[in-house]
Amino acid sequence: MPLGTVFKNVFDMFRERSDVRFPKHSGSNSSIFDELKSSPANPVGNPANELFCKDLTKAGALLEKSAQEVVSGCDITFSCVSDPDALKELVFGKNGVLKGISNGKGFVDMSTVDVTTTRHIYDAVTSAGGNFLHAPVCGNKQLASEGQLVILASGDRSLYDDCFTCFEAMSKKWFFLGEIGNGTKMALIMSIIQANMLGALAESLVLADKSGLDQDHVIQVLRHTTANCELLSSKGNGKRNNQSY
Repeated sequence: MPLGTVFKNVFDMFRERSDVRFPKHSGSNSSIFDELKSSPANPVGNPANELFCKDLTKAGALLEKSAQEVVSGCDITFSCVSDPDALKELVFGKNGVLKGISNGKGFVDMSTVDVTTTRHIYDAVTSAGGNFLHAPVCGNKQLASEGQLVILASGDRSLYDDCFTCFEAMSKKWFFLGEIGNGTKMALIMSIIQANMLGALAESLVLADKSGLDQDHVIQVLRHTTANCELLSSKGNGKRNNQSY
C-alpha cells in the first residue's frame, strides 16, 4: 500500500494525541520516500512535495531533514518502507535511524521484511541502547484508512506496551508474539492461508464455468454457507465486477 496514503490516514487518526515528526526528503534518507512516489500525493522530486509537507506541518507535524533528526527528537519513532534494502538504508545509512538512537529510545518498524533483516536491526538498535519492535501488519489500503489493520508485533515487550495508543489508532487488533522475527513468521502464515483460500475460490469458479454453472450463483450460495468470509466475499464481488484478483 502507498506509504503516503497510510501516513496521512494514520496521522489524521492520532495527531491529537501524539508528537508526529516527518523526515524531509534528502539523499541520506531517500529510501523512506520510495513508496511515496506511488502515492496520489506524489510528494517526491516535484512541487507536490512542498504541498504535501505543508499540509502535514499545518496540521501539527514537525518537519525534519533526516531520519536521525526524527529519532533524536522523539521517544518512539515509527517507520514503514517498501523492502529490506530500503529499511537497511533508512536505519544504517548516513544520517539514518541508528545515528539518532540513544538509551531509552524506541524504534518501531512496520515494514514487511525478512527475519534476518529484522534481527540485524534489532541487534544494532539494542546495542546502541535503544528498544526495537517489529510490527508488520495484515490488511490493505482501505483497512488502513479505516484504522482496521491487524498488527503482528515481536521484540521488546515494554515498547509494545508503550505503543498502545498508537496501535489503537491504526488497528482493530494487535498481538505481541514474543521474540524478534515472530511477527514476520505470522505474517507469512497469514499470507499463505489467504493465498490458498483465493486459489480455491478461483479454481471453484473455473470448475463452475466448465460445468455450465453460473459463477454468480456460486458466489451467492457461498455467502450463505459456513465457508463464507470477508476475504472470499470481497474477491467474489470483484470477480462479478470483472476485477482481477
